[in-house]
Amino acid sequence: MAGLRRWAMLGGLTGAVCALGLVIAHFVGVTSVSDTIGLVSAALGAASFAVSLVPAAESAPAARLPRLATPEDGSPTPSAQGMSLSVPVPGSPLTGQQHLVAQLLAIARQPDGRVHVLSGMGGMGKTSIAAEVARQAAGKSVRVWWIPATDRATVRHGLLSLAEQTGVDPTLVERARSGRVSGADLVWSHLATLRRPWLLVLDNADDASVFGESTLAGPAGRGWLRRPSGGTLLLTSRLVDPNAWGLPVHSHPVSPLTPEQGAQALIYLAPAAGTRQEATDLAVRLGCVPLALHVAGTYLASPGARIDSFPAYREGLDDRFMAVQRRSSAPHRNARTSVIMTWEMSLDQLETEGCPQARPLLRLMSCFAGATPIPVSLLDEETITRHLPGIRVPEDVDTGLRALLRVGLVQADRGDRENGRPATFLVHPLVAETSRAHLHDSAHARPIQAAALALLKAATEGLDPRLPSDWPPLSRLRPHVLAVLAQLPGDLLPTGIAAANRVAWGLACAGSLPTAEDVLRHVLRLAEQLPRPHLEVVRAAYALGHTLRAQGRFHEAQEALRRALEQAAATQPPSPDGTTVTPDRGVFLLRPRSRLLELERRFAPVPFNEPSDDDGPESRPGPPALARPGPSESALATEVRFELAAVLFALGDFAGAETAYEAVRMTCRASHGEDHEFTIAAQHELATVLRARGAFDRAETEFRVVSDTCAHKYAANHPFTLTARHNHAGVLQVLGRLSQAESELTEVLRVATRTSGAEHPSTLAHRHELAGIWFERGEAETAEQELGRVVAVRRRLLGADHPSTLASRHNLAAVRASLGRRAVAAADLPLVRTSLVDLAGEHHPDTLAARNTLCLLQLASGSCDQALAAFRALTADRTAVLGPDHPSTLTTRHNLAAALLETGDRVRAAAEFRAVSDARSRILGPRHPATANSRAAWELLGDQADRTTPT
Repeated sequence: MAGLRRWAMLGGLTGAVCALGLVIAHFVGVTSVSDTIGLVSAALGAASFAVSLVPAAESAPAARLPRLATPEDGSPTPSAQGMSLSVPVPGSPLTGQQHLVAQLLAIARQPDGRVHVLSGMGGMGKTSIAAEVARQAAGKSVRVWWIPATDRATVRHGLLSLAEQTGVDPTLVERARSGRVSGADLVWSHLATLRRPWLLVLDNADDASVFGESTLAGPAGRGWLRRPSGGTLLLTSRLVDPNAWGLPVHSHPVSPLTPEQGAQALIYLAPAAGTRQEATDLAVRLGCVPLALHVAGTYLASPGARIDSFPAYREGLDDRFMAVQRRSSAPHRNARTSVIMTWEMSLDQLETEGCPQARPLLRLMSCFAGATPIPVSLLDEETITRHLPGIRVPEDVDTGLRALLRVGLVQADRGDRENGRPATFLVHPLVAETSRAHLHDSAHARPIQAAALALLKAATEGLDPRLPSDWPPLSRLRPHVLAVLAQLPGDLLPTGIAAANRVAWGLACAGSLPTAEDVLRHVLRLAEQLPRPHLEVVRAAYALGHTLRAQGRFHEAQEALRRALEQAAATQPPSPDGTTVTPDRGVFLLRPRSRLLELERRFAPVPFNEPSDDDGPESRPGPPALARPGPSESALATEVRFELAAVLFALGDFAGAETAYEAVRMTCRASHGEDHEFTIAAQHELATVLRARGAFDRAETEFRVVSDTCAHKYAANHPFTLTARHNHAGVLQVLGRLSQAESELTEVLRVATRTSGAEHPSTLAHRHELAGIWFERGEAETAEQELGRVVAVRRRLLGADHPSTLASRHNLAAVRASLGRRAVAAADLPLVRTSLVDLAGEHHPDTLAARNTLCLLQLASGSCDQALAAFRALTADRTAVLGPDHPSTLTTRHNLAAALLETGDRVRAAAEFRAVSDARSRILGPRHPATANSRAAWELLGDQADRTTPT
């Protein structure tokens, strides 16, 4: 029996690709099942070279606003995922509504399990009341959180940040962010466990649909809106119908102030503007609406105001009443009209005071999402000067913003550098809404919309979606991009879609895949109004397919990509110089990237020409400028075909993927030539598929050719070259040429460490692979130490559930099991499998590969009967998913034979080894190491198999 154990091994290949497309798992080597579990080796494989649609970032010019400067260089970088949940600081004390504050404060201290809603029209002070309740509750030992509820993505992001900041396992939060588990269930079940009373404010919840399924909920709620347990949920909303929420709520209508309270508010803001009676008369004229009172009082108190008394302000309102009344047809006409007149009069007065730029600036800022902070960095003065009518020089922007701040039409927040919160401006949603309404009657509507679009274009082009430091600013731009998109005429829409594509790409890179999907689906719905397909729309469809693939929804991804391919064929032809002809010359086209480069960039780019040892850092050349021609239609179609082939690979359809990549290679060779980056990339992907199919000799030849071509076309240390050499070493390893593989990968690692750093994701992949070679050479202790270091870094940089981290965790557990530390391995391997199930599904090839390792661990631990049953179930699943002749299926059948042998059934074991040997000889070739291993086991048991046929 002992002599046979040396052939009971992980003797084949599983070309399994994780859903996020950064890992290929394969089993290698001839080992003893009693001593080792086997190894998963993470290579930069087929799915890791998805075409990147993002060019290298350029520095964005900072807005020159001295009063609200953005954080200086060297300030802490905000978290890529978290958001501030702090209560906004009011600009002035709350006047009136004390009974409502006291009532809600009592509920916050002793929760009643109901959802409470402050309801009323805009401008009534709902947010101010909620902020006062939150401020006082915090002073009474109540935990308080504040989340804007302006859209579904912000609600989801805020509640998951709340969970993370209150102690939920970050791994669970990450799963919820990527849509693998229910985020709402996670948050609300966690809040129910908190011992201290808490208050959660969801501000500006004017659309019940942002809470998802809550509109279909029962008494306890569903989706993101639930009845609270152990705390209080307070919403502020313009929705006055309590039945709008889909679950029982207690509504607290917010009414205007009394005349006396209105007068008190005015006198507090402008104490020198008149008597109490005059203040009362003006308050009544303004409908005692808090926002109108605030705007009027702030204006009257501003230095140099032409109107400086309560009576004069009231007379000015009378002059404008009829004009404003004609434009107002909404509910609460009188109160709303008073508010509109108030700030229109403030704009008139600013114009007479020599500040006409205030009006177009307010119109511009109102194009962005209401009740959502506008980053100061978005309001670039140079861009505004070039595009916004009425702004002559950059200094006009600063002057106009100061004027808007002075009269209270815009609020400012200087930010919080320590917590990564940038300086922002805020426009009240009612101000934004009515200011946008003015654009319908204005000749400046299109220029103002175009200016807002130009700002978003400049802001998004100045950010790199692959850089973690750029994920928070891209996320903050999401609501503004969507708001502006909804207002654009058709001919400007492609430019807006380009900005939205970049935001969606950043969200996907940050792991917020459901939010990225929402943005892209919104874009594609808006694009239906275009008269013909546009390249940016095709890119959105491509990005949607990529995002769906990253979520493991491969069939949906396939359908989205097929639609993208159909649209790509219908887009306009390229111009003679190779750039795409578009109706709007300002359209930003995301530059295609070769599939040989999908390396996550945590650090600044490095020079591609390796410096000599004598070169100091000062003498090293900077990164070369990358050519940025707009892609042609054929190039875009090629990108989509690449992604479709990657989906086939992810589905385990290696034959289909090979056919697809071969077709792409032939097309690219005919269209672009042998050394074009698309041709090289297609050849590289084809080699990866050949490796997955077990055609190692052909794969080795292809990888070697690609490596030589990249070294000749680019440079020895170019990422393309290093990636191809990495995968070439992996095939050499599988072929048993370990010395060559180690030599090749050691050199690759040396160059990558020098040019990119020891913690760059590509460098970590090289280190991971080299540990696998050391393990096969019998240096298990060295392999364990290196894998432990790789796991630690990947956990820190990528997260515990990132596919690359899971591959390293899996291999580390396998190595530890081979060293006899099976208890440690058995503790982590089930967690790895669970994460893979969450990530890609129960029947994804990677999940099946992890099951195979767990079965081997059972067998090595002596649980032979359980292992035998598990191998039989796994063989059935792999046959159903991958097919009977897939190398991974044959691996499991080989291990099944080993389990039969361990349980004493030598006859059936011999028959299974023989069947696997024949199949491997046919599929992988007679000289393949896995074939030789199965054949050796069968030959030793062959006589018994020939004499007795098992039933």
